[in-house]
Amino acid sequence: GGSSGAGKTGGAPLPLESARPRLVEELLQARQLLPRRGAEAPPLRPAAGRRVRIEPVVCDEDWEEMHRISCGRAVHGHGTYDPQERIWEMLPCGPFPDVPALRACPLYAHPSSNPLLIVDLAAERPIGALAVTEWDGENLTASVEGVWLTPAARGRRQMVVHEALYLVLCQLFDLNLRRVEVPVDALDIIGRRLLSRMGFTLEGVLRKRRVVRERNRDEAVFALLNSEWCGRGAATGGVRA
Repeated sequence: GGSSGAGKTGGAPLPLESARPRLVEELLQARQLLPRRGAEAPPLRPAAGRRVRIEPVVCDEDWEEMHRISCGRAVHGHGTYDPQERIWEMLPCGPFPDVPALRACPLYAHPSSNPLLIVDLAAERPIGALAVTEWDGENLTASVEGVWLTPAARGRRQMVVHEALYLVLCQLFDLNLRRVEVPVDALDIIGRRLLSRMGFTLEGVLRKRRVVRERNRDEAVFALLNSEWCGRGAATGGVRA
């Protein structure tokens, strides 16, 4: 007595394992190759779309350029600006007074983080950045965080961010990840709409997830699964999921 009918079919217990499909062999092999949580992230390669290219931040010059285009200086024909208001307001860190402070940001400093520059193909110059974080090879998951563009590129923000995210997702799902998360500030309405259009599912809002600049921040968590990416890849070039 005391047991419920949950998990039964026609009065017979339904084995829990039958409700949890086994991973295909390709995914099981990927678990042996990708780093465990907290370990050094695997390298990502440069990749180009129609408007932008993503490329790893690999040298001092890359870090210096990343700081130069995000610190409020006049750049790329745009005048001086407030970097907190124009770039970092929706992000959990920044602005940064110098390059060492930028490099020490948790988004970039952890060994399991892949910081990437977003490069304008027409002008051949960086216009933003993002980071792949939270690599977990055992569970085949990762996160994409901290997407930002310099104000000079803001007129094309949605097209540029969409393409940069797409280029990253192509690589992540080619590595046989099962799930990619993108956490954003719950008040970032533009970012939330963009992720929804790209096929991400809003899985919840984590209340008081962070304290940023002495204020509570709620975080909206979006996710895309490899099974959902199959259709997206086929619709946009047949990318293998």
